[in-house]
Amino acid sequence: MRIFTFIFLYLLHTHVYSEQFNTLYNLSLGDPIDKALNLLGKPDEVITQGNTVFRAFLKKDHYIVVMEHPSGSNFIGSIQVTGTSQPKETYTNQIGLGVPIKQVIADLGEPTTSKPAIDQATNNPVPNTDIHYFGEDISLETQNGLVTSIRIQFDQTHSSDSEADKKNFEATMPEEIQLVQEYILNTEYPEVFDNEKYRISIVDFKIIDLDMDGQNDVVVLYHPHYTQSPTIVLFKIGENKKVTRITEGFAPGPLVKRGDYFLDPHTTDKAIDIQTKKEKKGALIGKISLEKSKFTMAIDYPNFTHLDMRDGSKSYINLTHVKEFVTKSNCYQFEFSKIDSIYVGYIEGKAEKPFITSIIGEKMYTYIIHNIDKNGFINKSIEIIDLNNTN
Repeated sequence: MRIFTFIFLYLLHTHVYSEQFNTLYNLSLGDPIDKALNLLGKPDEVITQGNTVFRAFLKKDHYIVVMEHPSGSNFIGSIQVTGTSQPKETYTNQIGLGVPIKQVIADLGEPTTSKPAIDQATNNPVPNTDIHYFGEDISLETQNGLVTSIRIQFDQTHSSDSEADKKNFEATMPEEIQLVQEYILNTEYPEVFDNEKYRISIVDFKIIDLDMDGQNDVVVLYHPHYTQSPTIVLFKIGENKKVTRITEGFAPGPLVKRGDYFLDPHTTDKAIDIQTKKEKKGALIGKISLEKSKFTMAIDYPNFTHLDMRDGSKSYINLTHVKEFVTKSNCYQFEFSKIDSIYVGYIEGKAEKPFITSIIGEKMYTYIIHNIDKNGFINKSIEIIDLNNTN
């Protein structure tokens, strides 16, 4: 049984069903990690991804994954059970492995969202496999109509029914991250078109001084909802703890074949793709357009520029270096790579430079930040290393 499929269901939740789904496998969200260890024993596998620790416990017909986030908080942030069957006493509200999805729908009503499961390696749908979200508080994977995975997750906006409440959980979060979370939720909610908000899917936060001014800033890793949204977004924390989103974001990794995982901003009637004229290839048309037009999102590709008018302040990605789909003049056939972890640090030398790294497939993508201008555009170097050929 493959443990690594637990990364498959990864989301932050609102609290529509929060009181209904706090407990799974006799563990509650917000419980101390020690409770899981006492109940389930020593983990069969421990995986650290960024600031998150996953502990997997193998049983006969299933496995349990308990997530601790942030690392060292000692609180259960999510619980997932995957397999073919589990003891009935470990169900959550009559929902367990092997239960028909029709029975779940009869009890809960229709899912908020359902979509085919996607194989992240090939970006193709997994046959006869779907993911269903109920109120964004609980997610289920089904195969051939039967539940094969259940996941509930603490969203840091409500308390569980255990002794570890919201204040205790948030007290473990660095102040910089709390400031950015508040900014995202209350000031500039991401990926909004015509005031329609989707759930935020934040994978990780990293703290680093991006402009070397002595003040810590925050790097956020997203699983975005739209194809043309950055997966890495940077936030500056200035005087009086004021948070500002930096205009330029990143989308490391190769462009991959379009699947069904993302929404398309072109369906909003607020997006266009403009082919770059031959004599202007290499020019950053999107960057120029942001400064002189009503567009709020711009992405420069080798052969064209994507522009859209999502809500919020200006956003930009420079992808003129990509090698995939370079003959295309629009973005309909591809999407960005999905990233599950990032790393940050400083390159030592005459002048320390901050860097952001992610590993996607067999390659490592590193952004070295030299400076950030007053408009939020980044002077950077990009290094791509093939991990199979490091000589």
